[in-house]
Amino acid sequence: MWGEYYVHFNLLLRDATLYKLVVSGDKKSTMRKFFFISCVCCSMLLLKACTPSVNTPLPISNTLIARWTLTQVQSAGTGGPGVWRVANPAGQWLECRPDGTLAGTVFPAATSYRIIDSATVEFTDITQPGGVRSFHFTIDTVSRMLRLFIKPPGGMVCIEGCGGYGFER
Repeated sequence: MWGEYYVHFNLLLRDATLYKLVVSGDKKSTMRKFFFISCVCCSMLLLKACTPSVNTPLPISNTLIARWTLTQVQSAGTGGPGVWRVANPAGQWLECRPDGTLAGTVFPAATSYRIIDSATVEFTDITQPGGVRSFHFTIDTVSRMLRLFIKPPGGMVCIEGCGGYGFER
Protein backbone atom coordinates (compact mmCIF):
# COMPACT_ATOMS: atom_id res chain seq x y z
CA MET A 1 0.00 0.00 0.00
CA TRP A 2 2.71 2.53 0.99
CA GLY A 3 4.73 1.50 -2.04
CA GLU A 4 1.94 2.69 -4.32
CA TYR A 5 1.90 6.11 -2.57
CA TYR A 6 5.67 6.26 -2.81
CA VAL A 7 5.54 5.73 -6.59
CA HIS A 8 2.84 8.42 -6.99
CA PHE A 9 4.85 10.85 -4.83
CA ASN A 10 7.98 10.28 -6.94
CA LEU A 11 6.01 10.85 -10.14
CA LEU A 12 4.51 14.05 -8.70
CA LEU A 13 7.94 15.26 -7.60
CA ARG A 14 9.47 14.45 -10.98
CA ASP A 15 6.70 16.36 -12.76
CA ALA A 16 6.93 19.40 -10.47
CA THR A 17 8.00 22.59 -12.23
CA LEU A 18 10.71 23.48 -9.74
CA TYR A 19 12.21 20.01 -10.02
CA LYS A 20 12.25 20.31 -13.80
CA LEU A 21 13.67 23.81 -13.62
CA VAL A 22 16.56 22.89 -11.34
CA VAL A 23 17.43 19.31 -12.26
CA SER A 24 16.66 19.07 -15.97
CA GLY A 25 19.26 20.12 -18.51
CA ASP A 26 23.01 20.39 -18.30
CA LYS A 27 24.98 21.74 -15.34
CA LYS A 28 25.56 25.22 -16.83
CA SER A 29 21.87 25.66 -17.56
CA THR A 30 20.93 24.50 -14.06
CA MET A 31 23.39 26.94 -12.45
CA ARG A 32 22.05 29.83 -14.55
CA LYS A 33 18.49 29.03 -13.54
CA PHE A 34 19.47 28.75 -9.88
CA PHE A 35 21.35 32.08 -10.06
CA PHE A 36 18.37 33.77 -11.74
CA ILE A 37 15.90 32.48 -9.11
CA SER A 38 18.27 33.56 -6.30
CA CYS A 39 18.60 37.06 -7.77
CA VAL A 40 14.82 37.44 -8.07
CA CYS A 41 14.29 36.32 -4.45
CA CYS A 42 17.04 38.64 -3.12
CA SER A 43 15.66 41.57 -5.12
CA MET A 44 12.18 41.04 -3.68
CA LEU A 45 13.59 40.94 -0.15
CA LEU A 46 15.66 44.09 -0.70
CA LEU A 47 12.73 46.00 -2.18
CA LYS A 48 10.53 45.04 0.74
CA ALA A 49 13.21 45.93 3.30
CA CYS A 50 13.85 49.34 1.71
CA THR A 51 10.21 50.41 1.57
CA PRO A 52 9.76 53.32 3.99
CA SER A 53 7.03 53.13 6.59
CA VAL A 54 4.57 55.91 5.85
CA ASN A 55 2.77 55.89 9.20
CA THR A 56 5.78 55.99 11.51
CA PRO A 57 7.10 59.51 12.11
CA LEU A 58 10.80 59.95 12.59
CA PRO A 59 11.94 60.75 16.13
CA ILE A 60 12.91 64.34 16.87
CA SER A 61 15.98 65.67 18.67
CA ASN A 62 15.79 66.25 22.41
CA THR A 63 15.75 70.06 22.27
CA LEU A 64 13.33 72.91 22.90
CA ILE A 65 14.57 74.75 19.82
CA ALA A 66 11.72 74.30 17.36
CA ARG A 67 8.26 75.50 16.43
CA TRP A 68 5.69 73.73 18.60
CA THR A 69 1.91 73.56 18.09
CA LEU A 70 -0.29 73.60 21.20
CA THR A 71 -2.55 70.53 21.17
CA GLN A 72 -3.51 69.97 24.83
CA VAL A 73 -4.03 71.97 28.01
CA GLN A 74 -4.07 70.43 31.48
CA SER A 75 -6.28 72.00 34.13
CA ALA A 76 -4.91 72.40 37.63
CA GLY A 77 -5.69 69.38 39.80
CA THR A 78 -8.17 69.58 42.68
CA GLY A 79 -7.75 66.42 44.70
CA GLY A 80 -6.10 64.54 41.84
CA PRO A 81 -4.10 65.10 38.69
CA GLY A 82 -5.45 67.66 36.27
CA VAL A 83 -7.42 66.65 33.19
CA TRP A 84 -5.88 67.02 29.73
CA ARG A 85 -8.21 68.63 27.18
CA VAL A 86 -7.87 69.61 23.53
CA ALA A 87 -6.42 73.11 23.18
CA ASN A 88 -8.94 75.77 22.29
CA PRO A 89 -8.60 77.68 20.05
CA ALA A 90 -6.67 75.35 17.77
CA GLY A 91 -3.57 76.48 15.89
CA GLN A 92 -1.75 78.26 18.74
CA TRP A 93 2.01 77.90 18.57
CA LEU A 94 5.25 78.54 20.39
CA GLU A 95 8.70 78.89 18.83
CA CYS A 96 11.88 78.58 20.86
CA ARG A 97 14.72 80.03 18.81
CA PRO A 98 18.44 79.21 19.12
CA ASP A 99 19.26 82.75 20.32
CA GLY A 100 16.99 82.35 23.38
CA THR A 101 14.06 84.39 22.07
CA LEU A 102 10.44 83.25 22.01
CA ALA A 103 7.70 83.86 19.50
CA GLY A 104 4.16 82.62 19.20
CA THR A 105 0.55 82.94 20.23
CA VAL A 106 0.50 80.71 23.33
CA PHE A 107 2.35 83.21 25.57
CA PRO A 108 2.21 86.44 23.55
CA ALA A 109 3.93 88.58 26.22
CA ALA A 110 6.83 86.13 26.65
CA THR A 111 9.97 87.38 24.93
CA SER A 112 12.78 84.98 25.86
CA TYR A 113 13.52 81.67 27.56
CA ARG A 114 16.31 80.31 29.73
CA ILE A 115 16.96 76.64 30.43
CA ILE A 116 17.71 76.30 34.15
CA ASP A 117 18.54 72.58 34.18
CA SER A 118 17.67 69.44 32.20
CA ALA A 119 14.03 69.63 33.33
CA THR A 120 13.31 73.31 34.09
CA VAL A 121 12.82 76.28 31.79
CA GLU A 122 11.86 79.90 32.50
CA PHE A 123 10.05 82.23 30.11
CA THR A 124 10.51 85.99 30.56
CA ASP A 125 6.91 87.30 30.64
CA ILE A 126 6.01 90.77 31.91
CA THR A 127 2.41 89.71 32.65
CA GLN A 128 3.53 87.32 35.42
CA PRO A 129 4.52 88.10 39.02
CA GLY A 130 8.27 88.53 39.04
CA GLY A 131 8.26 88.74 35.23
CA VAL A 132 8.90 84.99 34.84
CA ARG A 133 6.91 81.84 34.01
CA SER A 134 8.59 78.65 35.27
CA PHE A 135 7.93 75.20 33.85
CA HIS A 136 9.08 71.66 34.38
CA PHE A 137 9.43 70.24 30.86
CA THR A 138 9.67 66.83 29.22
CA ILE A 139 10.29 66.01 25.56
CA ASP A 140 9.12 62.69 24.14
CA THR A 141 11.28 62.31 21.04
CA VAL A 142 9.33 59.35 19.63
CA SER A 143 5.81 60.79 19.91
CA ARG A 144 7.23 64.26 19.06
CA MET A 145 5.67 65.86 22.17
CA LEU A 146 6.75 68.67 24.48
CA ARG A 147 5.01 68.97 27.85
CA LEU A 148 5.32 72.10 29.96
CA PHE A 149 4.12 71.68 33.57
CA ILE A 150 3.53 74.94 35.46
CA LYS A 151 5.82 75.57 38.46
CA PRO A 152 4.34 78.11 40.86
CA PRO A 153 6.46 81.13 41.84
CA GLY A 154 8.37 81.16 45.11
CA GLY A 155 9.26 77.45 45.08
CA MET A 156 5.80 76.23 46.08
CA VAL A 157 4.93 72.67 45.09
CA CYS A 158 1.65 71.51 43.57
CA ILE A 159 0.74 68.08 44.93
CA GLU A 160 -2.16 67.54 42.52
CA GLY A 161 -0.54 69.33 39.62
CA CYS A 162 -0.64 73.02 38.69
CA GLY A 163 -1.66 72.52 35.07
CA GLY A 164 0.31 72.26 31.92
CA TYR A 165 0.57 72.52 28.16
CA GLY A 166 1.08 69.80 25.56
CA PHE A 167 2.75 70.66 22.26
CA GLU A 168 3.47 68.64 19.12
CA ARG A 169 6.12 69.19 16.51
